[in-house]
Amino acid sequence: AISFVAGLLLPYLLAAITRIHAVDNGTYMVLVPFVMAFMSDTFAYFVGCAIGKHKLAPNISPNKTIEGMVGGVLGATVGMVAYGLVMQFVFGFTVNYIFAVIYGILGSVASVFGDLVFSAIKRQTCIKDYGKFIPGHGGVLDRFDSMVMVAPLAELLLLVLPLAVK
Repeated sequence: AISFVAGLLLPYLLAAITRIHAVDNGTYMVLVPFVMAFMSDTFAYFVGCAIGKHKLAPNISPNKTIEGMVGGVLGATVGMVAYGLVMQFVFGFTVNYIFAVIYGILGSVASVFGDLVFSAIKRQTCIKDYGKFIPGHGGVLDRFDSMVMVAPLAELLLLVLPLAVK
C-alpha cells in the first residue's frame, strides 16, 4: 500500500513543474523551483563542507549540518533575488523582491525537508543509493529528492504570492 501511494504521490508532486509551466508566464516561472532547490543544495554543500560543525539530523543524514542549512537558505535567497533581477531587467517583469526572499527561505527549508525525508526512507529500507547513473552520487533521484517538496511549494507560492507580473 505504501509503495502504491508513493507511486502515485511522487509523480503528482513533481508534476507541479508541468503545472507551473502551463500557467500565464509559466515559461518564465518554471525555473523558480529549480533555482530554489539547486541553489539551496549547492550552497548548503559548500558552506557545510567549509564550516559545518553542528549536525542537523545525524541519525537521518549524518553529513548535514546546521551551518550548511543556513548557507543553503542564504544561497536560495540570493538565487531568487538574482532570478528576480533577470526577470526584471532581461524580460521586463515587475518583481516583488520581498516575495523573492520569502521564496528563497521557504524553498530552502522545503529542500532540506525533502532531502531528509528521502534520506530517512533510504535508512529504513537499507538502500545506500537510488542508482548509479551519476557516479559518486546517490542516483538521479538524489538530485531531485528535494524537488519533490520544492516544486509543489513553488506552485503554491506562485499562486498566492506572485513573484513577478508583466
